[in-house]
Amino acid sequence: MIVLSGAVIDHCQNKNNLAKRETQRSILKVGFILSLVYWFLAATRDSLLHSDITFAESIATPPVIYFWMRILGIFMIMLLSLFAHSSIINLEKEKAEIEKEKNHVFQIINQMVFPIQLISPDGVILQVNNSFKKNFPSIAEMCKDRIVHISEIQFYKDNNIVDAVIKAKRNRTVFIPRIVFENSLPGTAPERRIYETTVFPITNNQKCWVIIAIWTDITDKIDTENQKEEMRSQLLKAQKMEAIGNLAGGIAHDFNNLITAIQGTAELAIMDINEKKSDIVSLKSDLKDVINASKRAADLTNQLLLFSRRRIMGFNTIQINDTIISLMKIIKRLLAENISIKSKLNPSLWTINGDEGTLEQVIMNLVVNAKDAMPEGGEIVISTENIALTQETAVLIPEARPGKFICLTVSDTGTGIPENIMENIFEPFFTTKEAKNGTGLGLSVAYGIIQQHKGWINVYSEKGLGTIFKIYIPASGKEVSYKKDEKIDLIETKGYGEKILVVEDDENVRLTAVRALRRSGYIVTSAMSAEDALNFFINNKSNFDLVLSDVVLPGKSGIELAHNLKKRFPEMEIILGSGYTDAEKIRTEVTNKGFAFIQKPYEIFSLLKTIRQMLKEKQEKTTV
Repeated sequence: MIVLSGAVIDHCQNKNNLAKRETQRSILKVGFILSLVYWFLAATRDSLLHSDITFAESIATPPVIYFWMRILGIFMIMLLSLFAHSSIINLEKEKAEIEKEKNHVFQIINQMVFPIQLISPDGVILQVNNSFKKNFPSIAEMCKDRIVHISEIQFYKDNNIVDAVIKAKRNRTVFIPRIVFENSLPGTAPERRIYETTVFPITNNQKCWVIIAIWTDITDKIDTENQKEEMRSQLLKAQKMEAIGNLAGGIAHDFNNLITAIQGTAELAIMDINEKKSDIVSLKSDLKDVINASKRAADLTNQLLLFSRRRIMGFNTIQINDTIISLMKIIKRLLAENISIKSKLNPSLWTINGDEGTLEQVIMNLVVNAKDAMPEGGEIVISTENIALTQETAVLIPEARPGKFICLTVSDTGTGIPENIMENIFEPFFTTKEAKNGTGLGLSVAYGIIQQHKGWINVYSEKGLGTIFKIYIPASGKEVSYKKDEKIDLIETKGYGEKILVVEDDENVRLTAVRALRRSGYIVTSAMSAEDALNFFINNKSNFDLVLSDVVLPGKSGIELAHNLKKRFPEMEIILGSGYTDAEKIRTEVTNKGFAFIQKPYEIFSLLKTIRQMLKEKQEKTTV
């Protein structure tokens, strides 16, 4: 049964009160017994000393002196009785005061909003407040008519309350951060609440008198945190979608620039042919420009892979002057007539160790930004110089360090960058332009690329006067090994009637490959899927010398197709190609399985040369 009046003080004070009462009773008893013993001893002594006095007379009618001594003993007994009576009365008053304090304390406990539970050091539930009864009705109901030990309650065992009480008995405070309670009283709807609990002792002279357990309902707090987390997740998704939108706009902008250059150059070549103004040299030059622009479009996709951390940079010794010169022709096609561009390149510029494709994209982004900052026209200047920084001169340039560097500068005479946004320009997707105008891949990506080249970017701008971007990249000191222009040797690419199966789901890529192979003398069959390809072998019993297949196909993959064909035709040559973001991973997987791999976009000459070499090696094996 739960003790509803004075559990704590009953436990802490009752033993002392009982001890006092027992002591008082003992004093009365001892005093009374001593008085009787004294009276009888005195009577015995008197009868022995005075032969004329019998023992009975000594007890009944003692001499006067002895009489008063005995009276004194009786008086002492009366005093002791009065003292004991007074002490008992004081104890009753004290008990009444304690009772009053008890009621006051438990009124306070009952009014507390936190569920509170009082437990004896032995683990018996002594008292619970109204809040506890409301929050834990099933436990309160269990303790209503009988004494309950905490070890009898399975909920306490499952949630380490029993262990916490044992530790509290040893004068330790225990905090349990999360306890889930499900009310399952008959006739009531199940309710699930979450609590955190603190169990601590009340001690006197380092001895535990009572243990208090305070429960805090954190269900609403956790629900609020879950809602905040869900809102945070939704906000993050929204930000990602916004970032993707910005990125998509920038990609479209850059691709549109490249497509404009490709389309414009091709149209000029057609116009010259139609007007019969074109000779072989100029036509070849125009077509080379188309190819170069296409390569830069491929570099842009590589930049996207780099942005998503799915492509590793390919560092080589390069001369940045050569990169700028090759870019100038396509850059000029992007600029309006009222914008001029010129270069000031140091002919003795040091070489650097870099990834040419990503550096081209950095330059293109800076030029496009400069163009957009000059709606009324102006001038863009691209310059290069050698910079040798000492410890003293490095401190004058932000982010600089001692060493040899090349400095690439892109300056414009545009509107300039407002001072209040200067510190934000390298943040991902930060832009002051309208969404329709695009921002490339952003200055944040350019900054990241230069950092990966172990360099840095400084910006100097003044409103109305223009902006200067200075890019510093460490010099390598190595010589550039220039590749000679490959002359297409028809013998290296010519086919001799070999049968080739092209498996590609993209129509444009498939038709281009088929056209190039047929033009080179191969007998070509095409299929759109792995299933279609297998049908050529099963239904037509066709046999091919080589299969060129995309890795990613509808239905079965190109790798699955290759495995299937190798089981049937072990001598068949197979080339697998891919342009997906995981191309490096796919390349490793393909080559580990013993198949050849070609990265998209591929050059036709490289494809034809690879096929010719594989068929030649196959022929040499069969003739040995």
